[in-house]
Amino acid sequence: FRSLKEHHLRQILDLELQGVQDRIMQSAGTKFVFQCSETAKEMLLKEGLDFKYGARHLKRSVERFLVYPLSNLVATSQIGLGDLVHVDVDGFTHKLIFSKSSGGALIQEMPRPEEQPEAAESLSGGVGLPIPQATKAARKSQSRGEKTES
Repeated sequence: FRSLKEHHLRQILDLELQGVQDRIMQSAGTKFVFQCSETAKEMLLKEGLDFKYGARHLKRSVERFLVYPLSNLVATSQIGLGDLVHVDVDGFTHKLIFSKSSGGALIQEMPRPEEQPEAAESLSGGVGLPIPQATKAARKSQSRGEKTES
């Protein structure tokens, strides 16, 4: 095997960052967008650079220095729906810093079906009729002592 070059690791980092963004957008919780500065990407590359083991350490670096802090910000409600989070490196501590720009219009949360009671009603104005097999099964289960909702 040939060892990975720096430009390969940069491509892998970009894929990892896109993967993190995709996970955020597919999560059931707070959806937001993050952007890493070139300095932040350099820091993640430096921390995850291991030519012997390849990109494994890079993935761990992204999880440790980016995903965990972002998760903490979400858990403490410091990031809200549609926020834009800028990730950069502090010049003194050389650690990642996170700043946000609130922007509720970036992403719209889709309401869940259970939150829309009118969605359960028939749109055609039809009338629901009992299903004979369901009624028969309900009677059988009641005769066996099982409770059913009415």
